Amino acid sequence: DMNLLDKKSLQMENIVDFHWSPKEALMCVYQGEANSGNQPARVSLVRIPSREEVKSKNLFSVKDVTVHWHPDGSYLALQVARFTKTKKSSYNGFEFFRVKERNIPMEVLELQNKQEKIVSF
Repeated sequence: DMNLLDKKSLQMENIVDFHWSPKEALMCVYQGEANSGNQPARVSLVRIPSREEVKSKNLFSVKDVTVHWHPDGSYLALQVARFTKTKKSSYNGFEFFRVKERNIPMEVLELQNKQEKIVSF
């Protein structure tokens, strides 16, 4: 049986995608850019049932985001496709979250040569 939590929906705008942690009641929510790009895209980690946002990250010049959870839920990787300054092409980078650690530290990995493409992850 599926119902609203406390008879209320989770209020978030511009949701493009969401993914559940494979091991705990933690949801990764990807919200796209809003107001014609004036408001950046955003990724949030939300605990359920408390609805507490435990971590968030604004993402700029985003073309697409792909979410990858580690099977034990300890790590979250975001493959972020970003537009170049001219917006004529894009490049990939990664945002890594260490979910089980205090304050959920994160790291960013971007290729120095923006022309190189990540083919598989």
